Amino acid sequence: MNIDSAKNSLNAKVDENQLRNSVKLQQIASDPKNNAWVFASAGSGKTKILTDRVLRLLLENIAPNKILCLTFTKVGANEMRERINQELANWVIIDNDELLKKLENLTGKIPDDSTISKSRKLFVEILDNDQKINIQTIHSFCKSLLNIFPFEAKIPLNFELLEESQAKLFLQRARLEVFKNAENDENLQTIIANIFSEVSEESLEDLILLVLTQKEKINLLQLQTNNFKNFPKIIESILQIQSTQDRDQLIKEFTEKIDLKNLIKMVYDLENSGKRNIDTAKKIAKFLNNSSFLNFDYLVKGFFNDEGKPRKLYGEIAKIKIEDIYHDLCKKTRDLIETYQQKIISLEIARNTSNLIELISRILETYQKIKKNNSFLDYDDLIFQTNKLLENPEFSSWVKMKMDGNFDHILIDESQDTNMQQWQIIKALSEDFFSGESKANKPRSIFIVGDEKQSIYSFQGSEPDISSKIYQYFLNKLGKNLQKIELNNSFRSTNEVLQLVDEIFKQKQYSSAICKVSNFENHRPIRLGNGKVTILQNIHFKELDSFQQEKITNYYQKIGYNFNDQEEEAISDSFILAEIIAKKISSWINDQRILTNKNRPIRFDDIMILLRNRTNSLPQALSQAFHRYQIPFSSTAKIKFNENLIIQDILSIANFVCLNVNDSNLVHLLKSPFFNFSEEQIFCLCQKRNELNKPLIEVIENSQTINLLNNFIELSQKFNAYDFYFLILNKKNFQENFYSRFGKQAKQIFDKFLLKLNDFNQDQNLNLHKLLDLINKIDPDINLDSFSSNSVKITTVHSAKGLQSPIVILPDCNHDLNRSADNKENIFWLEHSQISIPLWCKKDSDKHFLIDHLKQLKKELRNEEYLRLLYVALTRAEDEIYLSGFGKTTDQESWYNIVNKSYASYSSVIKCSELIDFLYHEDNNKNKIEHNNNFSLEDLQKNFSTNLVYDVHEETKKNQNNFNFFWQIKGEIIHEILEIIGNNYQQEKKFLIKLSEELISNNNFIDSQTKLEIKTLVNNFISSDHFNQIFKGKVDCEIEISDGSKIYRIDLIRYFDDKILIIDYKSDELITSQNITKYKEQLQQYQEVISKVYNNKKVEIAILWIRRLELQIL
Repeated sequence: MNIDSAKNSLNAKVDENQLRNSVKLQQIASDPKNNAWVFASAGSGKTKILTDRVLRLLLENIAPNKILCLTFTKVGANEMRERINQELANWVIIDNDELLKKLENLTGKIPDDSTISKSRKLFVEILDNDQKINIQTIHSFCKSLLNIFPFEAKIPLNFELLEESQAKLFLQRARLEVFKNAENDENLQTIIANIFSEVSEESLEDLILLVLTQKEKINLLQLQTNNFKNFPKIIESILQIQSTQDRDQLIKEFTEKIDLKNLIKMVYDLENSGKRNIDTAKKIAKFLNNSSFLNFDYLVKGFFNDEGKPRKLYGEIAKIKIEDIYHDLCKKTRDLIETYQQKIISLEIARNTSNLIELISRILETYQKIKKNNSFLDYDDLIFQTNKLLENPEFSSWVKMKMDGNFDHILIDESQDTNMQQWQIIKALSEDFFSGESKANKPRSIFIVGDEKQSIYSFQGSEPDISSKIYQYFLNKLGKNLQKIELNNSFRSTNEVLQLVDEIFKQKQYSSAICKVSNFENHRPIRLGNGKVTILQNIHFKELDSFQQEKITNYYQKIGYNFNDQEEEAISDSFILAEIIAKKISSWINDQRILTNKNRPIRFDDIMILLRNRTNSLPQALSQAFHRYQIPFSSTAKIKFNENLIIQDILSIANFVCLNVNDSNLVHLLKSPFFNFSEEQIFCLCQKRNELNKPLIEVIENSQTINLLNNFIELSQKFNAYDFYFLILNKKNFQENFYSRFGKQAKQIFDKFLLKLNDFNQDQNLNLHKLLDLINKIDPDINLDSFSSNSVKITTVHSAKGLQSPIVILPDCNHDLNRSADNKENIFWLEHSQISIPLWCKKDSDKHFLIDHLKQLKKELRNEEYLRLLYVALTRAEDEIYLSGFGKTTDQESWYNIVNKSYASYSSVIKCSELIDFLYHEDNNKNKIEHNNNFSLEDLQKNFSTNLVYDVHEETKKNQNNFNFFWQIKGEIIHEILEIIGNNYQQEKKFLIKLSEELISNNNFIDSQTKLEIKTLVNNFISSDHFNQIFKGKVDCEIEISDGSKIYRIDLIRYFDDKILIIDYKSDELITSQNITKYKEQLQQYQEVISKVYNNKKVEIAILWIRRLELQIL
């Protein structure tokens, strides 16, 4: 074993004993002769072990295509592939001595000449070989398998994978189709009506989406319950009710069991025992007089108080307490009430859940048809269809036989991030590895590596206890032939950082939460060096003394930020902390503070800020503070449009253009980097608006600002959403403003945003209104896949898996888990006879024994994952870690409180007073750099007007002979008028003429002569036979249709008794046969789609030529 080689690769001082032990364990784990399950703690080198095992397989003459490496992210697969190729390439070029050391370190023994010779040739052999190592994600592996066996899997040949945003649209379309079908389906109408009696339409949509986040489970449930037909029976069995029962029957049964005679006597005595019992007596009497379900609640309130505890009875009869007289009767009645309460709630849960699942089954059935008609599979289908294929008795033996010959060695990475459905596939791949003829013929191996302490993706479908289940499966299958290897040595972190982790998780209540199979042991650092753990006291403005509050207020005034009293509690805490962090980083850089273990000054890219989530005010506060201090920052994450500040600023133009009378939209746009208005400028504008009682846009006096806003509006009328934003986001001045505020990663977001818009535009020609509507419906996201160079890294803990940094800051540790959004979720999953059963529970259903149990179980699982998330966050730090929090919380198990209780005596704690003094101190304030706009509004307006926007009046003057341009404007105006007329065609013609004249008169883009020409043309059309022919009977205007892969927008559809007429508006100056042919082909696509919907009617197509307002049937 060559320890020197290992030491050199670390480029740091090391504990040689720990290093020697770690290298030995890595060599055992990477030996292809061993079947191994490796529990690898953070920083213990699991990726190296995976890479080493593949390299050793290749050295032992295993064909590359016989090796299958499965991981669960594309990033992981790419990293593994790159490491293998890089090492093989190194073996070609390094000298013999260095190669010998590398091979000895890899295998634990001195290599012979044949091994050295083999290692030199491997890189070229693999390059020349068509059969490569299979390094794939589980989903890409399933896709390749289904591509081989589409007939056996009964899926479309040459299927395409459905993107997430498109899948959301298909699901929405399916839901709308199902609701439309309910018009002719009484059973479905009843189901929907019953559901709407429990929730609103908006809540139902959220409920459906919540269930479908577990689509893998729903797909499996469908398979296990005979297409959901057996589902009601299963749920009735679980809840111990009968399908013939209803609430009235249960109340009747309950009434027959109560002691009616003595209850009537008790009511009489309560009424005559003083005022304190009168209300109780009335409630009980109301039910006894009319024992209906509606009155059952009065009886419940008569025997129980609002907290659900037995109601106390007051007074005496013949000097004996009433409570004593009726003690047995009350107890018996309360027991019966609780029993029948449970039965009634069980009945409601069963009925509600069955209705919901029936509705969802209809939606999924329609969704599947849409996908099948368009040859699509979604990501969940890949796993589900692969399992169906492998379990199909008709083909499974043959398919497994083919697979059995494909792979001899299987390596699984990140095993903790999986679920049982994914493992079913792996089990099928390996079930013949270790028995019978397959085992005897050739050496085969299974290698699994993961860390159950880092299982943090339950929201993506991973099962937190999967490691325990699958380890037990392979242990039963292999027995002593499965080596369990636990790696707790850390190549990443210093002793101080690891001591923090160990002090927390050595406590039984925390270690048992994160370790189910492996034993939690103290981490052993291999790197020697100075580490640091610092706790910044939690920031809460209202808990500061008046002197400190005054300092904060003065500081904010200095930096030009004014917040009102309402904002202080909600915003100031996070903004104060963000300013402290920004100033601390700025001082490190400006003072050239030395990073001891690297013996150089700190750089921006040495720092990583980990956020628990992006939904609070801290990301915005950090962005603004970093902007003030000119600190470059970037992030890698899946970013949702509705959560990202840069995208929200980009969309502020669209929000303003689409609703410019909304003052909040205008304020957002003015504060964005497009204008860079300060808080003070906004405050002054708002004051003026209130004084004059006018809309905000009417009190802006700066002509450049007004002109720029008008230019945005004009642009939006000329271009679709993609072209609109392509022009704007490629303007250098706008880019510089965004880069100045948000850092260079804004460029990556610009590019990803435009790519996403381009994707949307392939399916439909989106204007800004439709873009905002689409974003509201599906909340699309973009993936940021790289950090900018020399910038502070800001990301979520979930996105930080696999990352590390010399300095890690955890700023939002004071999160109150009890206020999490998932606490409000009312879908609970019950494992029953190997079937996952969803239960839909109303708010008061937590009184139910089973729901209460499931809630507690869900809470425990959530708390355990919360602790694993803390483990992941802490173990990203190499040298230094800083922890803080903001706001008020009552959660004693917040990260901040856990760290404080476990480690405060070991770490340095900086008090609020010190932090605020640091922030406020004038000597330090020199580091702050005020924001300086890159250019004035005058420059912006000049650049924007001359280079980006068509000034319509100027263009009309320049192009008086250019009829194409002239008619483009004229045609757009007529098109808009026709759309409005179409939506109001049932009104009297006088009204339509007046409406169109007002629209034309109010248009500022055309001169008076043109207005007169358009008015004459439109008025003549409204009075013509063409108008009577088109706008009569049933008409739809601006309607969208889809063939499954594309969405088309039709100007007008006219419905007749025996036919349908599709009309498209065209504004061509010259009507040529070539144009007609082109338009006819376009209309024939519409015709084909409409014909499928109305297959019993003839579908005709026509063009309305806007310049002449004449109809031509094609």
